[in-house]
Amino acid sequence: VIGLKVLHYPPKRCCCRIPNSVHTELVFRPQTAVFPTTDPSRPIRQQHPKRGNSILNDRNEFMSKLYNRVGELKKLMKKKPDKCVKLWVHAKSCLVHVFKLSGHSIEFDLCISPKGWELRLYGQNKNSQSYLSELLNTPPLNEYKPCSMKNSEYILEHYNLADDLDEIKDKLLKWFDLLLQSEKNKRKS
Repeated sequence: VIGLKVLHYPPKRCCCRIPNSVHTELVFRPQTAVFPTTDPSRPIRQQHPKRGNSILNDRNEFMSKLYNRVGELKKLMKKKPDKCVKLWVHAKSCLVHVFKLSGHSIEFDLCISPKGWELRLYGQNKNSQSYLSELLNTPPLNEYKPCSMKNSEYILEHYNLADDLDEIKDKLLKWFDLLLQSEKNKRKS
């Protein structure tokens, strides 16, 4: 035995913002795994297939639960909102709404990960990005500030994994409404 590798899941302080009552249901939490390493150049799964496969299976089961929540949310949406030309699920983890506004493609992505939900808004090309920037400075959208910006995407909100899907749907519909109202106001001016 060359060394001992100890992996802790989750870290001592969990950062996922999920209430403890729901935490055990939704969060990937395999027990602490102790693996004696005989060959540091080989992955642990090859050295300890039973334990490694067990952790991998737990992770895959957890991710499957997350992906199912995206599908459930899509079913709750029932129909596409006005001016939404496409509604689909990307890579199992993102609910995508594409809006066509004055010839520009504006996209909402609601993505799920082990950290929670993240709502993103962006224009699909340079002209659409520029138009979106103008819309964000038009009432009523100008009253809401994005949390942050990543590449050319505006991060609008974050939601917890434990949040009710109906609440998330309502918040999403509110954002769609704000976008459409801003576009309507922009055309008036």
